[in-house]
Amino acid sequence: MTSISLPLNSDQQNQYPEPVTVRSAQILDITGMSKVLVQGFNLVPYAWMHPIAQAGIQADLKVRMDRKNSYHAFVAVDPTGDPSAIVGSVEVTLQKPNLSCQPTSYAYLSSLTVACNYRRLGVAQQLIQACERQIGLWNQSDLYLHVLAENVAARRLYLQLGYGIHWKIRSWNPSLWHFEEQMMLHRHVDNAPRL
Repeated sequence: MTSISLPLNSDQQNQYPEPVTVRSAQILDITGMSKVLVQGFNLVPYAWMHPIAQAGIQADLKVRMDRKNSYHAFVAVDPTGDPSAIVGSVEVTLQKPNLSCQPTSYAYLSSLTVACNYRRLGVAQQLIQACERQIGLWNQSDLYLHVLAENVAARRLYLQLGYGIHWKIRSWNPSLWHFEEQMMLHRHVDNAPRL
């Protein structure tokens, strides 16, 4: 199990005196991860639907956690509270080549979310840094992710961390009845430990 406690910058330390602990996710974390994902991504319109959405996410997470060679998840835990209370999570996978856009295997970050009352405190940055270290263990040095163009806060965070726009695509979202612009972002991670 990997456990990382990263220092916050001086502004963040004034807002929140204890840094969160970022560690590798375990099977016991699936319930907490599903809760923070449903709430963080506003996946369902009504609170009574949360348990249903969480059950589906839990089943998906169990399947993904079995792919140990190509999947890793990290969780952020508030050290001052319940040690099982997940306040953020992220997943990183080693994707197979896709000849249409990526001819070699590549690392892909997904499902980054942080509980509302822990946002803007450096938690997302710590989770991203954990993924960047993980891809070095996979002998990868490039990390990709998607972000919606309308998600200004997420775009700002990724750009501040050195991610650049790899490509943009506009697609129809039938559930929202409008077009969305998605961006594929990329960063070459120099400090990833190579095998």
